[in-house]
Amino acid sequence: MTQRSGRIYVGIGGWTYEPWRGVFYPKGLPHARELPYAAQHLTSIEVNGTFYRTQSRTTFRKWASEVPDRFVFSLKGPRYAVNRRVLKEAGDSIKRFLSSGVTELGDRLGPRLTLAICCAMVVAAVAGRLTSTRTGLCRNCSVSRWISGGIVAE
Repeated sequence: MTQRSGRIYVGIGGWTYEPWRGVFYPKGLPHARELPYAAQHLTSIEVNGTFYRTQSRTTFRKWASEVPDRFVFSLKGPRYAVNRRVLKEAGDSIKRFLSSGVTELGDRLGPRLTLAICCAMVVAAVAGRLTSTRTGLCRNCSVSRWISGGIVAE
């Protein structure tokens, strides 16, 4: 039997919750310091905000600068891409998401976006809406080699 090694990430879904202030976060910790604080105690955070709105390159860059090495963000796929009855129509939403600056996270971009995004990308690729070259965004996903040529600069 071949032994596999890997890394287990322990995290939370989001980091800006008022009820956590004075409980998880120390009393009086400025709101702007909540991400760095959480990142000192965890190894991953799921970003729920990417589901609801497009983030800027500046925001992704700022988040990456506030967390330690080996910390990763798991980005929730945008609702316009994942909440579709016909996934092959998600191509434009996926393109906007990938072009929004997610690569600014660099090595802090988690090992996969979401299964729904990967599936939507494959459907879009098969439908001819995306070309097929590897982006590296879905490193642990078996469909990564199918995704997004020309959408994200490598």
